[in-house]
Amino acid sequence: MGIGSLFIVNNKTEALCALKHWGPTVAATSVCDKVFESHRQSVKKNLYSDVITTDGKQYIFHITRGEITYIATTETETEPLMVVEFLTQLHTVLKAYFSEVTESVLQEHHVTLYQLLDEMLDSGIPVNTHPGGLKVLVPPPNLLNRVSSTVFGHQGVLVSDHDPLKLLPLPWRSNNIKYASNEIYLDVIESIDATLDTEGRVLSSAIHGTIEVNSRLSGMPDISMSLSNSHLIEEYSFHPSVRLSRFAADRVVSFVPADGNFTLMSYKVRQPQTNAMQENSWQPKYVKPNPWLNTAPG
Repeated sequence: MGIGSLFIVNNKTEALCALKHWGPTVAATSVCDKVFESHRQSVKKNLYSDVITTDGKQYIFHITRGEITYIATTETETEPLMVVEFLTQLHTVLKAYFSEVTESVLQEHHVTLYQLLDEMLDSGIPVNTHPGGLKVLVPPPNLLNRVSSTVFGHQGVLVSDHDPLKLLPLPWRSNNIKYASNEIYLDVIESIDATLDTEGRVLSSAIHGTIEVNSRLSGMPDISMSLSNSHLIEEYSFHPSVRLSRFAADRVVSFVPADGNFTLMSYKVRQPQTNAMQENSWQPKYVKPNPWLNTAPG
């Protein structure tokens, strides 16, 4: 019940950057051809999908980020969101390791790429997809690793031989993080989705938001964050670091943050109940600039 094969392809040149099999071997050419043909048909019809059902029992999942397309196949029924989420997280991990994800970068660091796949998937089942934890098990490429790789071959790429459970008490954060200056930034990004009638009255409305975190904290900090009007929040999802039982009990977001950038939570705020006098008070507001210039005499 996991991923059978994984392909990483340059969608501009259709060149294969990497492939790995956990189940029966699947021909890369036939799979990639179906994905690119489906993409061309989607462009014509303006209908896009991340899942393709082929003849038999094979399912193909794919996402595109820039010039790279990630393709996964399964031979049995698997939760689609799990596969699509893994492909999305795989791109996030590669970007955290290599800064930019291109065909040339993946070819240059192909050993690190395959080691990451070994750590992220166990028999096709995602097990560790957090960049912070993976950087402890598979050190990111740097000048020292490149020199060692050149001198000693592939053995120059270091991989920790410690027990991951002891080395990583939290999968998303290592225990030896140190900063000279401790700081954390939170960005709240919200968008309004509203339907108005011809007279400007709001028929339905909601706010969709995410909280992005940039953490630069030493050690194992424990953070608690309270939200105003949290009873209006619905359809929320959290980073794995958030303690769900604490939020369910007192609506407090308590977590040990991952290192660096990550999405703490995403949510939807429903429209508050209003009376007839306030039924139009929650509509989107429009701000028009009105510049003016005043010059002093003399």
